[in-house]
Amino acid sequence: MALVYDDERVIRPNIEHDWTRTMINEYTKCAKSSTYFALNHAVAIHPIKGIIPLDVRDYQLRLLDAMDNHKRVLTVFPRQAGKSLTASIYVLHVALYSDKPVNIFLLAHKGDMSKQLLNDIKVIYEELPPYLKKGVKKYDATTIEFEDGSKIRSGTTTPDTIRGQSITFLLLDEFAFVPPHIVDDFYTAAQPTLSTGGRCCIISTPNGASGLFYDLYKGAKSDEGNGFHLVDMEWDEVPDRNEEFKARTIKEVGLVRWKQEYEMSFLGSSNTLVAGSHLERMGNNMIEPTAEYDGGNFRVWHKPKPNRLYLLSADVAKGVGKDFSTIQVIDVTVKGKYKQVAVFRDNFIRPEQFTEKINEIGRLYNDAYIIVENNTFGHQICIDLWETFEYENLYRAYGAKEHGVTANVRSKAQSTSYMKMFLEEDYLKVYDKETYKELQGFVETKPNIYACEGKKAHDDLVMALVWACYFINTQYWKDLEEYERNKLGIRSEESVETSQTNKEYNINEYEREEFKPVDFSDIDVSEEFGW
Repeated sequence: MALVYDDERVIRPNIEHDWTRTMINEYTKCAKSSTYFALNHAVAIHPIKGIIPLDVRDYQLRLLDAMDNHKRVLTVFPRQAGKSLTASIYVLHVALYSDKPVNIFLLAHKGDMSKQLLNDIKVIYEELPPYLKKGVKKYDATTIEFEDGSKIRSGTTTPDTIRGQSITFLLLDEFAFVPPHIVDDFYTAAQPTLSTGGRCCIISTPNGASGLFYDLYKGAKSDEGNGFHLVDMEWDEVPDRNEEFKARTIKEVGLVRWKQEYEMSFLGSSNTLVAGSHLERMGNNMIEPTAEYDGGNFRVWHKPKPNRLYLLSADVAKGVGKDFSTIQVIDVTVKGKYKQVAVFRDNFIRPEQFTEKINEIGRLYNDAYIIVENNTFGHQICIDLWETFEYENLYRAYGAKEHGVTANVRSKAQSTSYMKMFLEEDYLKVYDKETYKELQGFVETKPNIYACEGKKAHDDLVMALVWACYFINTQYWKDLEEYERNKLGIRSEESVETSQTNKEYNINEYEREEFKPVDFSDIDVSEEFGW
């Protein structure tokens, strides 16, 4: 569709104005200050009255000031507080009054939302006096291009949208709602342009205590900082929002949505399996591994110790570069005080090679008990572990003909509920950042069905952890665990915590143990693993 000019609202390039002193003064004031521009020329669309002058509020002025003075801004505002409109005003100000061409992107998790941002900009642009604005060369649903080459473009928050672009200003709207499997790749793609001078403003309401937006928020609030300047506000800073409004809204949308959308609470406000409040606590306990092997595929927090009980749980993939074959190694020496001690993750290891790896790591960790998901490739792995490697501590349910656990709707529902309980009740400590990252995206996709959504999303480490929790709740382990602990001289949790003669089993000391570099000097690691 051809661009139609009217030289009042949408003006053609290179128009000459008959400048007066008043016009020059007004143009100079607008060019110098986004705040002045907003207070005197911004408009909004009222659902009844139509286009009206914008009543700019104090918190909107704080946001404009922050964008003027900080390269990176992160904004947490309630719903319908005008955060997106404020950012749109600032974007238009940059495009109109920069002394050189700028390249601006407005991105949201849905294309319609970014187009609405662009439409807000168009409404303000069209209401400006002609002498305060540049002429345009392109003016369509996704792009405004001005006469000096400056561009404002809208789109969805995907890596391909900005890859290879030189960006002056990047506006990310409702960033907390970008799916986990997209947001990390997008943010990685954005780093080159941001690190070379590009500016960024991220605006959103919370969406649970997980994900990149939450991590950025935590970093911005921390004493150390992360380069983002945080701008937030209270829900009742918006006019006419009082206790009556609060009570009415809670009745309409519920307390959880109220806390998320108005009080900006990150706790428990998403549909993750593990409650947001506990994900937040878990995030504070992440620890770098003390050693890495196999090119970083095998990460270790605690070396195998004599007289300890270990559980190895495995989730199997094809090994063709897509899904990962994973192992979780859990210290199960003390009942109810389980601990992640090592993790293996590789998406190129073939099933037959993975069988060897399971055997090697299991032997290394005191002939750990092993549970393998036996669907598809896992079926043969269980056979080979039992028959070829003669691995005795391999799980087989009472009455079952085959070793391993079969993944189906029932077993997954049971095991995910076990994992939720273990993690939320602090029966199981997790230290691995990759496992934690998957837990952040492990959401309810159907009633009582949990997975990481998206083609590029992975939940392989979580599923290995799921099978570990399943194993601990089987009758098989319940019949064995006391026998195994008795062999080690551990008769009860109480004796472990109060023992003065055998410090090896003092759980308080174990919890305080420093994460020192792993020493495998007493094990021929090179022979076992080829490290």
